[in-house]
Amino acid sequence: MKSNGFTIVMATKDNDEAMSKFYIDILGFEKNEMGGCEKHGLALYFDRHSGASAVAKEPFRHMITLSVDDINQSMADLKSKGVEFVKEPKKEEWGGWFATFKDPDGNFVQLFHMK
Repeated sequence: MKSNGFTIVMATKDNDEAMSKFYIDILGFEKNEMGGCEKHGLALYFDRHSGASAVAKEPFRHMITLSVDDINQSMADLKSKGVEFVKEPKKEEWGGWFATFKDPDGNFVQLFHMK
């Protein structure tokens, strides 16, 4: 199989209004015509699923990772909008940097930067 990349991420949600505000107003995604939001070709859809609750028992199992040009500036910008980080920027042994925060439903979102 040849994949052309990732285009859609689905996640469960409990709070429609808070999730929309967070991803559109704070993270800068644009609402799309199918009820999700998009940025740089990635579409995010949040919905309820009968087999899952929005509160993850293992919150690090699935994460959304956003690539940024400057991890420190991006983190400062998000903090100024009230985003609380659970992990400050840390350089991994292979050279990449990650910082982690939660969305309104407790899903982990990471900023990634390769310096």
